[in-house]
Amino acid sequence: MVVRTELERYAERGVFGSFSETVAKSGSVEFRFNWLWKLPFHLTFDSKPQTLTFKKLLPDVEPGSDLDAGLKAFLKDCSSAERPEHRRIDRERVSVRFSNRRGAVSLTFRVTGFDYEYAVNRAINLVNELFVGFLNLRYPEYMIKAFRLPEE
Repeated sequence: MVVRTELERYAERGVFGSFSETVAKSGSVEFRFNWLWKLPFHLTFDSKPQTLTFKKLLPDVEPGSDLDAGLKAFLKDCSSAERPEHRRIDRERVSVRFSNRRGAVSLTFRVTGFDYEYAVNRAINLVNELFVGFLNLRYPEYMIKAFRLPEE
């Protein structure tokens, strides 16, 4: 499976720690790993709808808040033609869906066609940029509170 292979490459390079996977009865596969600031991440791959989903990626995001609006704008910008190609998400290959349910934000990447290598790469890069570039710089108080990061 391409998704597993791509994620294993990140783990082999030491980007992820404690990498594991579980197959659900539905056939979806959940990958678990420690990543940024050694935080636990869960990425679910479902081959039927061709999706990669980071469920409950961000806790405590009040719907309609400045943070909620900022996240939506950031995600929209990720597909902008003004963005450098190597950092842009090509909507013809993968689309990103934002959902905020009861303050828990999830991101779903729907693969168009079968370019899972591209989708995994873009999903990982986007989440990295979201945490390190966007949230850490623009909403450091949120990062400290939600993920118990040190105030440095």
